[in-house]
Amino acid sequence: DGRPVIRGTTVNGLLRDGLYRLLQLEPLHSDDRVKCKASGLRAGDQVPEYCGQFLPAAEVCPVCRVFGSPHTPKRWRISTARLDGLPIQHDKGWIAGETGALVAPHVRVSPRTRRAEERKLFSREEGDARLTFRFTARCAAEDGNALEEAEWLVAAARFVRNLGAGRRRGRGECEIR
Repeated sequence: DGRPVIRGTTVNGLLRDGLYRLLQLEPLHSDDRVKCKASGLRAGDQVPEYCGQFLPAAEVCPVCRVFGSPHTPKRWRISTARLDGLPIQHDKGWIAGETGALVAPHVRVSPRTRRAEERKLFSREEGDARLTFRFTARCAAEDGNALEEAEWLVAAARFVRNLGAGRRRGRGECEIR
């Protein structure tokens, strides 16, 4: 529909990364939470990539439980983030300074020659602080674990600080409430 969105897979990846980094903090980095490489376990060669890889009956870490793994089905569905409180859209598209977003042309620069590469022109959507996105997270089950998993999701969301390819360049701010 011509409006900017943030795909649910991107939001899911941000939340998963936020939960991973949250579990690396000293108060939360314990044996009862960190059980595989997906949650930050780094002890030896026999460390499973995900919970249940070597021992199917093993207890599952928060990352594998909330976001799933090859052994544990994904319980939470993250929707695509759509604009909330849509700014004015013009017939000519998104206008810089008026609608909160613009399409900026870029070119890939070769790290070896430090020059623009041929046929590597691309465009990137960039937004300003007026753009607000909203997404939903729904659990596939209604059981006792769903509330605890929702708490992990909220904590992971509070730990997300940056969004997008330019997240190390200071191109804006990401607020999650």
